[in-house]
Amino acid sequence: MERHNERGIAMVVALFMVLITSVVGTTLMTVARTETQSTQNYRMTSQARYGAESAIHRAANYLLNT
Repeated sequence: MERHNERGIAMVVALFMVLITSVVGTTLMTVARTETQSTQNYRMTSQARYGAESAIHRAANYLLNT
């Protein structure tokens, strides 16, 4: 049995694997970027909250001690 009709299958499989690898890589990069932005937003929110609480405590101490 001759396999002349399967000559280009290796190239098709290789291109398909490159496509899958590219999609997985792009997805991982997107997830990593999203996680980084989420962490940065959480840090900024925490800093703003602690700054506001500090200002409230400082104002309360000023009002109570003067």
